[in-house]
Amino acid sequence: MRINFENSESKEIYKVGNIIKSTGRFLYLVVENCEGGYSVVNLTDDTVSKSYETLGELANAWGDIDDEVVNAQIVVS
Repeated sequence: MRINFENSESKEIYKVGNIIKSTGRFLYLVVENCEGGYSVVNLTDDTVSKSYETLGELANAWGDIDDEVVNAQIVVS
């Protein structure tokens, strides 16, 4: 399995479904929780953040100026 990265420019990167690459070389997936609220799933170490009521709160807690949205494609061969 391989992940291909393609950088994407976006001002509002903390949206459900976006995969974000942080400066610490971590990959995060923004998700909506089944009971309401939003979290990030760390795809690097399989952890999940606490739940935030809004995407804005999530972005304030997790966002960093160097974060990038990536177009990740999983290729299974």
